[in-house]
Amino acid sequence: MKSAWVLSVAVAVAVSLLTNVAQADNVVTNTEHAEDLLVVDRQLWVATRGGIEVYSIGSEVRETIFTSEDGLARNHVVDLALVEGKIRARTLEHRCTMENARFECVKSTLYKTTPKKHVRHRGFRVTATAVVGDTSYLATAGDGVWKVRGNSQKRITAKGQICSNHITAIQSYAGRTWFGSFDEGLCSTTDMVHFKTHEFGALMVNDLEVTPRGLFIAASEGLFVTRDGEHFERNTWVSQRGVNGLAFDGKSLFVSSLSCLWRIRIRGGPRDQEWWAPGGSRSLQSVAATDKGVWLATEDRGLVQQTKEGFQVFDRSAGLPESWMLDVAIDTRGNVYGASLRSGVVRIASTGTIQSIKSTDKEWGLFMGRVGTDIWFGSQNGAARKDGASFVRQITPHPNVHVIAQIGSDLFFGTEGGLLVRSADERGSR
Repeated sequence: MKSAWVLSVAVAVAVSLLTNVAQADNVVTNTEHAEDLLVVDRQLWVATRGGIEVYSIGSEVRETIFTSEDGLARNHVVDLALVEGKIRARTLEHRCTMENARFECVKSTLYKTTPKKHVRHRGFRVTATAVVGDTSYLATAGDGVWKVRGNSQKRITAKGQICSNHITAIQSYAGRTWFGSFDEGLCSTTDMVHFKTHEFGALMVNDLEVTPRGLFIAASEGLFVTRDGEHFERNTWVSQRGVNGLAFDGKSLFVSSLSCLWRIRIRGGPRDQEWWAPGGSRSLQSVAATDKGVWLATEDRGLVQQTKEGFQVFDRSAGLPESWMLDVAIDTRGNVYGASLRSGVVRIASTGTIQSIKSTDKEWGLFMGRVGTDIWFGSQNGAARKDGASFVRQITPHPNVHVIAQIGSDLFFGTEGGLLVRSADERGSR
């Protein structure tokens, strides 16, 4: 059996290699929800919903973090163990073993949690404890890991992390990169290291859009805007909650909720207007708008185009493989792409011709967007970029991809298991 000292040396070498080798990709996660603790020699290993952290006991300095970039099948790790001198980690569906400074994972039976005592620390549920001499380490569900010695308590998990591992929207505004999340609201950063959480009145963010009149936020509680990145107000003309889509065509901001489409004058556009149940739909999902037109993705009427005469419906009866669409995008030539629930990507050419993209057949769509001049598709099978007549797959930290955006020279992939940052030059290499 390999000794703990040898393992510690191996990990130290791994940390050195990971620190000194330039990585094209960077996975950014939140580690405040800790699941398990493991002490190996003078190191504290922490299983979190954002990967595995390794701390030096005594100084409590984080030496490294292992994520999907280091072989983990998922960043959400639920259990840690030392088996025959090797670190073994469990995700909900995988068993991973550290080999040569990386994790190798295999499919396993679904992990079953064991009921634990109902213990809390500072109001957060304690998920695991570890004792080293006169010091206790407490893992919590939402407040990181705490070091407790006598009457002294100190949180060792870094604060100012990205607000969530489930990112749904990304924009650049007022010198900061902004992230909307499914469950933890809104946060922003200037350096991708220190994040600021912004309280504005909602926790579920569905979309973000930048206009000359500020950064607009589509959220579960309605439509919000900030004009300086610090103060937020709700737009009361958009009367519904559950705002799910935003699109700016250069003059007007289009806002969608489940049963209504709004147009807000931003820069010399037509007057404000609202349309209830456009195309007969009462289940709008998103909106896309460019100088080529305005389109809606709906759950009950497929893709709906706004025309001078009203709204034209493209659903299953018109030739789409199904009428349940989750998102829509318009390319530079006016061709329209829809992300469907079960049938992957559908394309409606500017001439009106309908086509199903075979390379995405039977995929559960989540995102459809134009990023620069490229068309991207996010689904429960990952991210894919349009390349000719097909979509080319990209590796992501989690297969469920909800947003793809380009900020400067970097591509951002928002998933349900962390944020991937990749050089735009590397977009077709993986």
